[in-house]
Amino acid sequence: MHAPSAETEYFFRHAVTRDAAYQLILPTERDTLHNIAGEAMEALCAGEHDLSQRAGEIAHHFRVAGRSVAGLAAREAHFVNIAGTHAERSYANRKALELWLRLAEIGDEAARLVGTHRAGCMATLMGDVVRGEELLTSALNDAIAQGSLRHESMALGELANLYWYTAREDSAIECCRRAIELAASIHDVQLRGKTTGTLAIMLSRRVRDLRLASAAEVEALFDEALAIARDSGDVYFHSMTLAAYGGLYIWRDNARARAYYEQAIDIAQKGGEPRVEGMALSNLGVIAVEEGRKADAEQLYARAIEINGRCGIQHALSITLGNLGNLCKEAGRHAEAEQHYLEGLRIARNIGDARSEYSKLENYINMLCDTGRPAEALGQIKDFMAHRMPPDRTLHGLCLCDLACIHASLGREAEARRDWQAGIERISGSVRDGEIESRQRQLGRCCDVGGLPHIV
Repeated sequence: MHAPSAETEYFFRHAVTRDAAYQLILPTERDTLHNIAGEAMEALCAGEHDLSQRAGEIAHHFRVAGRSVAGLAAREAHFVNIAGTHAERSYANRKALELWLRLAEIGDEAARLVGTHRAGCMATLMGDVVRGEELLTSALNDAIAQGSLRHESMALGELANLYWYTAREDSAIECCRRAIELAASIHDVQLRGKTTGTLAIMLSRRVRDLRLASAAEVEALFDEALAIARDSGDVYFHSMTLAAYGGLYIWRDNARARAYYEQAIDIAQKGGEPRVEGMALSNLGVIAVEEGRKADAEQLYARAIEINGRCGIQHALSITLGNLGNLCKEAGRHAEAEQHYLEGLRIARNIGDARSEYSKLENYINMLCDTGRPAEALGQIKDFMAHRMPPDRTLHGLCLCDLACIHASLGREAEARRDWQAGIERISGSVRDGEIESRQRQLGRCCDVGGLPHIV
């Protein structure tokens, strides 16, 4: 017989045996042993990579030891911080949220601020926007109370993103501008650059929709953010800024948009940053559809869905599922399209993204009308308008136009005319070129289905 190795001598064959043996140790002695274990693991994990992977275990040992051994809260907080950062980078979102909340509970004043802020970011990313807003607002108030202009700027920037994705555009832009002012006042160039990029993304959406922003203003913001990003050495910041810049030109100058997306993917791949790669691939799929390369688009969407799903990027995943649903619908693959639309809608509702939900819902209800299911479409749009539609005049107008199409499919001429006129009044001058004409064609098709004369 061979003597057991040092690594296996103390293994238990069954977890129940291990737990029973653990309970036989006196509580104070257990706490002392946990402290010894934590210190030993800290010493053994000399390399930064190893330490980040084992930080959660080390923090656990110090947490348990802290019941009897004084002065361990700060050491636990230190390793919780490392473990939370590692969990975020590994896309273990739930674990990261748990760790950041623990840091907010046990850390000193500065650590609590970091924990609350990061927990708010993770809650928002995971789709709990109510909790995310509560935590980020708390972090903002703590930063103001502590006089930390940097953390105040950071909290405002994150709240700006949350407001934007929950259709509070004016509040989002106001937060962004204030965050930029604060970053500039403390000469934090990288923070200013990142927040400038965020503002440029928001305003680029308004440029595409012909609302309240000029292309020249947005290009200047992107150029400023990109110059800072290149010098920062931050792969995510650099690649995301390039991808966002591409979004300004999509549908307007696809060759230019493609060049930005391809640069973003190249930098993201070389730097091991899949989050940006997934987003850029999805937008390249949109361009491929515009250029008639449907097979290429489907492959690009599939790659983007795999990356976004693996990384837990719910917002991007929802958008790409909607894009793939559109592609399948145009190809007559209605069952596949419905599957993609419903999954995308489920995710958008879970994360509270009304704008993303509507973009998929609009295409889904059009497909339902085109395939003889207008009553289902009516239920879908009424549910959205009653429970999740934000107070946005343009979005309200678009929903009324959708209602008009559904009423036309059902042969209800009076209701169709009423909602169409009210909808057009709200969206005139606030949607991009061709939007009203496209909706007029859809209304004509629905009138044909319902046996009505065309409504103008």
